[in-house]
Amino acid sequence: QIDHMTERIETGMRELLDKHGFEYRINRLGSMISIHFCNTDVVDFNSAMEGNNDKFKQFFHGMLNEGVYLPPSAFETWFISMTIGESELEHTLYAADRVLQEMKK
Repeated sequence: QIDHMTERIETGMRELLDKHGFEYRINRLGSMISIHFCNTDVVDFNSAMEGNNDKFKQFFHGMLNEGVYLPPSAFETWFISMTIGESELEHTLYAADRVLQEMKK
């Protein structure tokens, strides 16, 4: 169930990042997921440094303002747990859509 929820978050975030025209990489293993604003694979600290961490900061603070608390660094991963239900998932994707729209301005 956790893997399924994480897969839904990954799929939803890919759709939103594509919709809003951002370069990104998403890494996922089981219930862990990370999002990087870059166009190259992120496989270690050095490749994570290549990401646009200013965009990540904008995304983090925008999501926080929408009531979604993510790990505050592009070098950390999201750990999805059983406490995330359908309403939390929908709220997270809705918030991400709003935040990404604002970031394009």
